Amino acid sequence: MKKTLIMLGFVLLAAAAYATPLLLIIDSSGSMDETLASGKTKLETAKAVAIDTVNSYNDEIALMVYTDCDSGGDPLTGSISVWQGFTTSKSDLISKINSITADSSTPIANSIIEGTTYLQQTKGTGQMVLLTDGEETCNGDVVSAVEAAQAAGMSVKVVGFALDNSSQADISSSVTQGGGKYYNAGDELELRQAFNEAVSDGSTCCVPTALLLLPLAAGLYLRLRIE
Repeated sequence: MKKTLIMLGFVLLAAAAYATPLLLIIDSSGSMDETLASGKTKLETAKAVAIDTVNSYNDEIALMVYTDCDSGGDPLTGSISVWQGFTTSKSDLISKINSITADSSTPIANSIIEGTTYLQQTKGTGQMVLLTDGEETCNGDVVSAVEAAQAAGMSVKVVGFALDNSSQADISSSVTQGGGKYYNAGDELELRQAFNEAVSDGSTCCVPTALLLLPLAAGLYLRLRIE
């Protein structure tokens, strides 16, 4: 009985500690090349924080990057695309993050749409954390994109980085109106805090694979009752 009790404890602990698949969506628009008061560019800062997230996360992560307007809908091609598919290889993810360079526009809505498609194709559900340093510039409907993602079982978190007050208000309103969560950051420390909160919030966002452990836990519980 004691052995069964210990096994049940491990099963429940594993379920509680389980994290959901994470899709990181990184803004690499031209404005990410701007220099902050720290002396680093926005992109350099974002890369450092993204790498910290990779190193601390205990489940699979995929990396999507957007550089320009893209309405093709295919998450594997175009200016919005997956640079690294879901993996637990931290070295592969870090290598791809380090290769990001700043380019053109900010397609927030279509990035969320393509992120949702990719999660559906690969994991069925999961969470996405999108970092942006500006408002939607590709005529996308952010509210509708977030609503559709949430309705499909995704958890959408958007982190606004070094935004002016007007942009912050607009993005925050659009994301929360669509049912997602918004986090604001003005510098590297705040960006780290925002990412930590966003990723932590996602651990209970969806119906995780950890639920597959519940039948095992129930079986062990019944065995305890019988014993």
